[in-house]
Amino acid sequence: MGNDSKTVIFDDLQSAADYIIDCWSQTALSAVRLRGVFSVALSGGKTPIVLYDRLCLSEKPFVWDKTHIFFADERFVPENSPESTYHLVGHHLLSRAGISPGNVHRVITRDVSLEDAARTYDRELGDFFKDSVPRFDLILLGVGADGHTASLFPGTNDHREVGRRAIPVIAGAVPPERISLTLRVINNARHVIMFAAGRSKAKIMQEVVEQRNAALPAARVAPHAGELIFVLDAEAASLLKQTNTGNRRFDC
Repeated sequence: MGNDSKTVIFDDLQSAADYIIDCWSQTALSAVRLRGVFSVALSGGKTPIVLYDRLCLSEKPFVWDKTHIFFADERFVPENSPESTYHLVGHHLLSRAGISPGNVHRVITRDVSLEDAARTYDRELGDFFKDSVPRFDLILLGVGADGHTASLFPGTNDHREVGRRAIPVIAGAVPPERISLTLRVINNARHVIMFAAGRSKAKIMQEVVEQRNAALPAARVAPHAGELIFVLDAEAASLLKQTNTGNRRFDC
């Protein structure tokens, strides 16, 4: 699963979210101390909402003025659509944390084609990181019941793309048109957190974490010079042969 990976399991979603908040704060402070900025790519979906809501209420230091927010993927819908990741993150985190709009690097989906949206985001990544392969300080990912992560789905070649930072995706999901970071970007991050909750995710997390089913994009996440942390609630981890269950704290 890469050079450094671990699984942490909590009794409930709130405790799991608080662990991620601890990791976020520690990683942000370290990144700003070492490089002057903190870069993070966020995901949408139902599970992270608890995290974003609790993040806004936390009293931990987050150096928001030096934090740059990107998106692991985006649905090709208007920015004010309830299906938009930008809309979700904006409502639950960005507006409430007071993050400067200049520090938010969203995927432009208005008045462009899907391909142009992906290429524009690709250039945005290149311009900010000044490198062919961005090195995020932190990427937060979810896992679909089919094993997709970001908007990289099983049964396509999208997750094997090696020439770009962001790509257009036509998925067998609703909505089908999406833009996603590539695996080479995800696997170049310093820290990747994969967050899953609920009994419906138990079987797929067994395949991802223990069986390492290479047909699943989520199982191909393996930072080559960074750390991968699976953060699960007890239900999502119910089929794993893990013993570190309970509301425990681990170093990030």
